[in-house]
Amino acid sequence: MTRYLISYYPLCMNKRGNKAISKYKDSPFLDHSVRREPSFESTYPGITSICRGRNFAPRLKEGDIIVYITIPGLYGELKVEHYRLVAILQVIHKCSDHESAANWYKEKELKIPSNCIVSNNPPLSYERTVHTLEKAMESENEYIRRVLKNPDYLICEALKLELDNPPIILKSELENATGFTPSSLKGTQNPGSDNITEKHLEILTKMFDG
Repeated sequence: MTRYLISYYPLCMNKRGNKAISKYKDSPFLDHSVRREPSFESTYPGITSICRGRNFAPRLKEGDIIVYITIPGLYGELKVEHYRLVAILQVIHKCSDHESAANWYKEKELKIPSNCIVSNNPPLSYERTVHTLEKAMESENEYIRRVLKNPDYLICEALKLELDNPPIILKSELENATGFTPSSLKGTQNPGSDNITEKHLEILTKMFDG
């Protein structure tokens, strides 16, 4: 089992995203794009290569644990730049392609997640993202290209997940909680071989319990 810390861009990262939250009543800490990555809204969230290409999803294996933290921002009413600890996922099933993943969800009578690129599962409307129509179309084309090259789909169990008011991590607390500094955390957007220790995973897990 390998433990990873990953940073991502939440829907509430800017005014366009917050407008979408208000209009569609989406949770603020869902992913920001037309193919939510990962698909936090699913009963079993999925991880794919649409954002990071070959640099992450193809290397994951069953049992791996992935901790998701936002990029730094001004979230909610706290007027100091900080991070939000949103989810701890564990891979329970690795599919060789998105079609296999779609069948897995169908067999369990679950909705196919938005980041599963198969026929009859179109991307979300750009109005539910932080993007303009042009940027959303550009992103969708890039996602399709990445999936064609790296079709792995990782189905996960959410060990911890909070999409409305996730735990706050101040910049001064980041290194103790994760082992990363604000500077080195940038590398978690494209994680390479980075991971976190069992000690840090324990600290982060406890943060969900207040």
